[in-house]
Amino acid sequence: KEFDNIAISIDTYKENVARQALLYGANIVNDVSGGNDDILGVVSDFNAPVIIMHNRGNSQTMDNLAKYDNTIQDVSYWLEER
Repeated sequence: KEFDNIAISIDTYKENVARQALLYGANIVNDVSGGNDDILGVVSDFNAPVIIMHNRGNSQTMDNLAKYDNTIQDVSYWLEER
């Protein structure tokens, strides 16, 4: 492979996208759904690193919903509840 020294990550909330990306050489999956069981199963199958991302709403509403009293505590609580 020409770029073995470069890690490739993909952002997705879809299991099939994660699987295909890993099959074709991606190294890391950024789960933008915050811990989707299907994606976690795929990364487990590939023994691939996963980054569980936090979001509120969708691309049209997330800016208005990104208001926190304590960002770390609020995001941690949100992830624990998932």
